[in-house]
Amino acid sequence: MNRDDESNHQGEKVIKFAAKKKRSKWKTALFFLALLIVIPIICFALAAIFMEFAGGEKNINAVFLSFERLHFIGVTVQALLIALIIALWPKVVDFLVSWNWVKPHEYKKALDMRPKVALFLILYLVLIPIGPGRIWGLFISS
Repeated sequence: MNRDDESNHQGEKVIKFAAKKKRSKWKTALFFLALLIVIPIICFALAAIFMEFAGGEKNINAVFLSFERLHFIGVTVQALLIALIIALWPKVVDFLVSWNWVKPHEYKKALDMRPKVALFLILYLVLIPIGPGRIWGLFISS
């Protein structure tokens, strides 16, 4: 994000954003529509591959065990992505400004939200991908 810091006539800092080419709302909507179509297709293809490796549709427990093995990898990838988002938060805010999701006058407030975003993402990681059942299992198995 190209920012020019200037002082106004009262001596306060003013952040000006360089003009960027605006993205069409239709292009953004089509992008998310394409994601909504492509992601389930990929999930179905992966499920079919796992079922084939597990010995066909008859042995559903083997399919669940295959997915269980991948759970650790999925949680690790999500944890790395969360760490990346938290570490690169100013770049994330710049990206959101370029997509016009954060208005230029909200820029400073969005930068200051890093601790709240970090807390929310960590709570998401603990409650959804890891889950209370797995956490409880750690205490029970000890």
